[in-house]
Amino acid sequence: IIEIDPLGATGEKVRNTAQKLRICFTIDKETIIAAGGIENIQVFKVKDSSNSVAILTATRTLNDDGSGEICVLSDQFSVFGTLLDVAKQLQSTTARNLRFSKPKQVKIGGGKKRGKKSKGKKVNRWRIKFDYEADDAVTATTQFVFKYAFIKNRKQCANVTNDQLTESVAIDGNIPFDITATNPKQQALCGTIEVVGGRTSDPSFKGRTKR
Repeated sequence: IIEIDPLGATGEKVRNTAQKLRICFTIDKETIIAAGGIENIQVFKVKDSSNSVAILTATRTLNDDGSGEICVLSDQFSVFGTLLDVAKQLQSTTARNLRFSKPKQVKIGGGKKRGKKSKGKKVNRWRIKFDYEADDAVTATTQFVFKYAFIKNRKQCANVTNDQLTESVAIDGNIPFDITATNPKQQALCGTIEVVGGRTSDPSFKGRTKR
């Protein structure tokens, strides 16, 4: 992962160029073998405005000695890297401190059906938060998967297996998100957060307090 950050004549950072520049990465033989071929290595850049990632169209050259070169065209200076670099860092990262808010009652359904007005039904909704720390460029490319099930008690959740977490949702970045039950009988939530390409957190649990 590299950051190209040139300065202008007066010391200001240069981000845009009048013409597209050709930026090339030299890839060693061992890395290409580990990726299963040079065609499996992608080049990304981090967008300054949104901190999101764009995969760039690349040309690839494989040398006689097994090494290679990947080149892209860009009219902006930014943080660049190959996705294989990111994958290696992700393997050692874990989302931590997965926590659920106390569930709130929300109404789903309702509206008109066959000329009659339906009141809908009240179900539970949880706000999910977690912590994640990594290099800036890695964080910008990281996706998470929240796997969950509506499990009745904390002990069962603590011993849950991956195949018992039958629902999942993809999350871009470590921002809070909501999980809403589909029927009123779903009173407790159990789930894990997985770093795509990395590790999975321990399960967390939150049920509705009985009155």
